[in-house]
Amino acid sequence: VFFGGSSFGGIAAIYAGMKYPEMFGGLLVESPSLWMAEGEVLLSVASHSAGGMPARVAVGFGGREHSDARQGPGDDADNKMVEYTESYVQMMRERGDVAVQYVLDLEAAHSEAAWAQRLPGHIQFLLAPLLDKPPE
Repeated sequence: VFFGGSSFGGIAAIYAGMKYPEMFGGLLVESPSLWMAEGEVLLSVASHSAGGMPARVAVGFGGREHSDARQGPGDDADNKMVEYTESYVQMMRERGDVAVQYVLDLEAAHSEAAWAQRLPGHIQFLLAPLLDKPPE
């Protein structure tokens, strides 16, 4: 079973994976709103470093998530949002027990079209261990 979501749904996936790691084989964390509450989610993830996590996490993010939504310049906010996402990815990689796929598309916005473009690769990554097994 996999759990996934985009935007605030990506935050829900992160928390579900921390709370019920044995229930999920992987997480899809697409454009997570890690900037909310000034990074409180990242503090929760960091404090959970010794707790269980699903075996695979696919993360996607766009480099224009803020500026495209606001229809104006937002380089500082866009960069900060990328930094938050990359901090989460780094925490997952440092665990050593989670396979992580991270896709950053610097031109992508916070939109269903961007998420749909990344989805096939994420699904392939999440299902890879199952697809490599011979049929029973």
